[in-house]
Amino acid sequence: MKPRLFLLLVFVSFLMPSLVFPQQIATTEDGRKVILYDNGTWKYLQEPEKVPQVSQIVYVTRTGSKYHAAGCRYLSRSRIPMALEDAAKRYGPCSVCSPPLLKSTTPQKQTVSPKKDYATPGQCAAITQKGTRCKRKASPGSKYCWQHGG
Repeated sequence: MKPRLFLLLVFVSFLMPSLVFPQQIATTEDGRKVILYDNGTWKYLQEPEKVPQVSQIVYVTRTGSKYHAAGCRYLSRSRIPMALEDAAKRYGPCSVCSPPLLKSTTPQKQTVSPKKDYATPGQCAAITQKGTRCKRKASPGSKYCWQHGG
C-alpha cells in the first residue's frame, strides 16, 4: 500500500506544475515578453506602465552662464533650483563641480583628419627653422624651392 501511495505522490508532483503553470513566458527578438500557452497560442505580456522619472535638480546663479551640482563653490551667493532638462537648454555645465549631463547635450566629437599635403600649388612645402612654412616658389616639377632641395 505504501509503495502505491508513494508512486501516486510522485506522479502528482510531476503532473502538478503543468496544471498550475499551463503557460510559459518568453522574450521575443525585439525584447518584448509574450505568454506561450500549451495549446500553441500566445499573447503579449502587459508590462506595467513606466513611471516618469523625476527630473534631476541642478542650480544656476543669478548672473552666470553655467549650471551646477548642489555642492558647487560657485553657488555661495546665488542658488536658483532648476530642472536639468531646462538648465541644459540655456546653460552649459560647470567645469568645477561636473553636474549631471543630458545625453543630448553632450557634443559629439568630430574627427578631423589632417591634410596630407599642406603645400599649395607653386609654394615650397618646407618648414623653416622658425617653424613656419617657406614662402618661396617651388622649383618646377618639385614641392620644394631651390634652397630646400628643389
